[in-house]
Amino acid sequence: MKHLNLLNKAFLNFNQAAIKLKDSYEKLQAKVEELNLELEEKNRCLQASLRENEDIKNYLKSILESLPCGVIALDAEKNVLTFNRKAQSIIGIPAEEMKGSFCAILTSRLGIPVRDVESFLNAKTISNFEARIKKDYSTAYISLNITALENSKNDRNSVVVIQDITRLKRLEIQAQRNSKLIAIGKMAAKMAHEIRNPLGSIEIFASVLRKELSGESKKMADYICSAVKNLNHILCNYLFFSRFP
Repeated sequence: MKHLNLLNKAFLNFNQAAIKLKDSYEKLQAKVEELNLELEEKNRCLQASLRENEDIKNYLKSILESLPCGVIALDAEKNVLTFNRKAQSIIGIPAEEMKGSFCAILTSRLGIPVRDVESFLNAKTISNFEARIKKDYSTAYISLNITALENSKNDRNSVVVIQDITRLKRLEIQAQRNSKLIAIGKMAAKMAHEIRNPLGSIEIFASVLRKELSGESKKMADYICSAVKNLNHILCNYLFFSRFP
């Protein structure tokens, strides 16, 4: 009888333990399902975030490529990180060669003096620089603007903006040349006026002498009058073409 009671008690304890184990398993299973749902939600959020980041990346890339100027991102060592097509087009070298040291690109490929490039790239804030380069067997002019960037990691990255100012420079050179030509024209016109004044007197005196002379002397006076008229005609034409609006 005693053994039977012990057996019954053990059986009851086993049943209670089994019930507790079942409850624990059900709770664990519910927790796992809850975690699975939470993980699925996290994955959905992560996928949405990745898609959003990719959309933002593509949007920014589209903006970068649509800019009318060249943009080049440099790391702390002034190596090229990224660039847009306009920058590659302005510099005029293949895209696969737009890598490595930006200083080497400017000096070796474009022929810009090393001292000028180093001074430009080592600027702590904003630095502007204009350079004349050889491109497609002709002379071109570029303008470079560098801006230092700082982030939470204290990385000394920077952004370079490049513009092709060849047309502007040529217009400036042409304007300077025109200014010189205008100044020369004004000076020449003044000289022409100064020359015409005595020519009038010479022509009058030669006409008077021609009336009083004869023979070879008269012919010389005629020649002087004719030469003065021709010279005066040339000066009049010169003054006409030297007028500027």
